[in-house]
Amino acid sequence: MERVLLRYLISLALFGKFHKNLPPTPVYAYGVSKDTTTVPGPTIVALHRIDTYVTWQNYLPSKHILPWDPTIKIATPANKQGIPTVVHLHGGIDEPKGDGNPNSWFIAGFKEKGPKWTKETFHYDNNQQPRNLWYHDHAMGLTRINILAGLAGAHIIHHPNFEAPFGLPSSDEFDLNGKAWPYMTVRRRKYRFRIINASNARFFRFFFTNGLDFIHVGSDSAYRNESVMTNDILLGPFEIADVVVDFSMSKNDTAILANDASYPYPSGDPVNEGNSKVMKFTILRHPEVDTWRIPKKLMQYPSPDLSSVMQTRYITMYEYMSTADQPIHLYLNGKSFEALVTEIPKTGTTKVWNVINLTDDNHPLHIHLGLFVAMDQIELVNFTEFKDCMIKMNNAIKCQISKYAHGESIEVPAQEKGWKNVFKMRPRFVTKILRQNRQSERVKRENNTQQDFQRKKMAVHLHHPFPSFAKSQPSTKPRVSCFTPNHSVKLKRDYTSVMIVPTGIGAAIGGFAGDALPVARALSSVVDCLITHPNVLNAAMLYWPMPNVMYVEGYALDRFAEGLWALKPVHQNRVGLVLDAGIEEELRIRHLQVADAARASLGLPVVEYIVTDTPLEVEKWVDPKSGQSTGRIKHPGSLLRAVQSLVSRSRLNAIAVVGRFPDDDVEETDDYRQGMVWHWQ
Repeated sequence: MERVLLRYLISLALFGKFHKNLPPTPVYAYGVSKDTTTVPGPTIVALHRIDTYVTWQNYLPSKHILPWDPTIKIATPANKQGIPTVVHLHGGIDEPKGDGNPNSWFIAGFKEKGPKWTKETFHYDNNQQPRNLWYHDHAMGLTRINILAGLAGAHIIHHPNFEAPFGLPSSDEFDLNGKAWPYMTVRRRKYRFRIINASNARFFRFFFTNGLDFIHVGSDSAYRNESVMTNDILLGPFEIADVVVDFSMSKNDTAILANDASYPYPSGDPVNEGNSKVMKFTILRHPEVDTWRIPKKLMQYPSPDLSSVMQTRYITMYEYMSTADQPIHLYLNGKSFEALVTEIPKTGTTKVWNVINLTDDNHPLHIHLGLFVAMDQIELVNFTEFKDCMIKMNNAIKCQISKYAHGESIEVPAQEKGWKNVFKMRPRFVTKILRQNRQSERVKRENNTQQDFQRKKMAVHLHHPFPSFAKSQPSTKPRVSCFTPNHSVKLKRDYTSVMIVPTGIGAAIGGFAGDALPVARALSSVVDCLITHPNVLNAAMLYWPMPNVMYVEGYALDRFAEGLWALKPVHQNRVGLVLDAGIEEELRIRHLQVADAARASLGLPVVEYIVTDTPLEVEKWVDPKSGQSTGRIKHPGSLLRAVQSLVSRSRLNAIAVVGRFPDDDVEETDDYRQGMVWHWQ
């Protein structure tokens, strides 16, 4: 099994600026170094079944920037110095030791640890369906203020083989995080947004003031079975909505993403000018060709099986008030967090929980290390009578819940049907959820004997942890590939073609890089395997994939054509990124954001990056007659040291280098950045 090693992610105090008209404010942030910490933290983009190992380190100060509630139990170091923290991967189905138990906290330098502390490095095996997750602080009694201070970030699991056929647009959320009342200029096309409600208690009902719709493709735990169009989104705390917005449908040039959810929801104060407007989109006027699509059918997951239910339980939410009539505690079945465990799910079992909400507020319910399905929501009649009985007896059966649970039945919203890890529990309702506890494929394989392993090896490729993947909808056009279904390197058939086109500046035939892409697509439709070189293709191939096309650098292709070298298909390279120390900090951050975007939207395994110890000092030269460009690196040793460091610690097989080129000709540089064509004589 390959590893993706994120060696360290640190939590650190710094200052952040959330709006141009607001002063900098102290925040806590995650990052891989002091210079790269961000709010929210860096997006971890993982590939299905490629392990991630994270060592979480604490560099927070001794005193918190926010006040905490002394009336509840909180993680407290013995000398009351240091801010406890521990990270929970929300939605992850991984080893329990790395789940972030609230009492597994630690302070700076691991000088003091909570009673449930386990280890420094957490292992996330990413052995679950492609989905949106997020990581956040989870220390006892401090979760809400540590997240408010900035300790949260996204974690996305990709499975390119299953997701690429959907043709969904790439995500476009990266530059919007960590800003108050942000704005964004968009083209008239589809955009994909992964929306995480990281609020402690606030609900949002999002809608567009110009009537644009949301197309739901996923809810926090998984893709939907099929896409659903709605004109608003009700998102509770810690929920995730994966949506597409088609700005080509707008009748005007501005769209405001607004919110009208009261606080507390649903019976609290209405929104005001400060919290009713979330984000502004400026829509470019000219239309454009949009190749992104929204398939009706997405992933087909197993339906909940009520016939396999082994136990039905009642889980009741009680809210306790202070003498000032303010809520101070929310207990499940009247028990505090410190009480003995009552629910012990067993592998391979299915249970139904009837969640009774006796409060006046909507409370989201979240479970760890698993998924559930909301089945129905039924209103409680004669509520006060039933609540009085429950407060006295704390037993739904003895209080004859069947007499009261027969009011209005509200269907689960279409976009929230399916497997989730958070669901909103309506006040004065009983919500039925079904949870199946199934063993992961990784654990199954570990339990297999060595003799049994070879027999089940193919099943490891074809079957996935619960919920299992669905095969994409059959296409009317047969697809060919250079790989067998289990991605072995043996070619499926013998008809292989090599395509070589001279491209780039000065080429009389081929034109510029990427011009030959349509020809490559045409040729790939009639051969079993097409081998070409990078200049035939361009970035469009990443969004317009050809499964039976491979490419290799030109020199290697020449040796292959001469019969001197053999080529071996590689499904996907593990890429390391080298950044020139001569790149300005702001520009370096932009390049890292591009790498994050490539991981999130395309599933590219950009594993790790490094900055050279010395500026490379790239020098360039252009022949005034031919237009041929060349150059050199003044400090190649710095580049080689950076590459060696990456390869030795991360087992890479490809390197991408970003160098700082000199801006000698201001006019040509401006023309290039503004999209003008250079005319070579």
